Amino acid sequence: MHPEDTDVTVEDIDVKTIRSVLVNTQYNDLGFFVKDKFIVLVEAQSLWNPNIPLRMMFYLAETYRRYLFDSQQSEHSTSRVTLPKPDLYLVYSGDKKVPDEISLSEIFFDGHSPVDVRVKVLDRIDETLCGQYIGFCRVFDEQRKIYDNKLECVRETIRICVEKGYLTFYLKDHSKEAVDMMSELFDEEYLRSQYNMQK
Repeated sequence: MHPEDTDVTVEDIDVKTIRSVLVNTQYNDLGFFVKDKFIVLVEAQSLWNPNIPLRMMFYLAETYRRYLFDSQQSEHSTSRVTLPKPDLYLVYSGDKKVPDEISLSEIFFDGHSPVDVRVKVLDRIDETLCGQYIGFCRVFDEQRKIYDNKLECVRETIRICVEKGYLTFYLKDHSKEAVDMMSELFDEEYLRSQYNMQK
């Protein structure tokens, strides 16, 4: 997401993904601090969802609440608290043409709101890790439409992705984990389609 930042190491990253927020047990896909200066929140979607800025606002508020608690700061203090700067992303692997950025204020209030959350949209296949992930997701979605047998679907997805150079290092070195993860996604998609057919 920031290939220009060559000084950040794995030790500088502290994963803070929310496993439950509010009472409806929502959780975000990925959240982390970088050198305690940035909060990066990432959502991945294969279907376009215009509500992402609203969800990001919830995730960001909960992440800040936890950050203040962990850093022993309080919003009730008479001195200003220190907060990491937010960096918000949607990784979109669907086929709809989407904007480079979406805004809570613009989507819900025609740009007239004292509150805004702006989310950068990543949707291009390229050589970056994120771009390869998008390519992998699109191949997997195509193969799920072709194969009813999940093992065939997973094997063909891995074969195509390795051939195209998508996440090759992971798919080759962690093939069992990749097969398990993709099989689980295949089952979730099947259950979701069955549920939608019954509605």
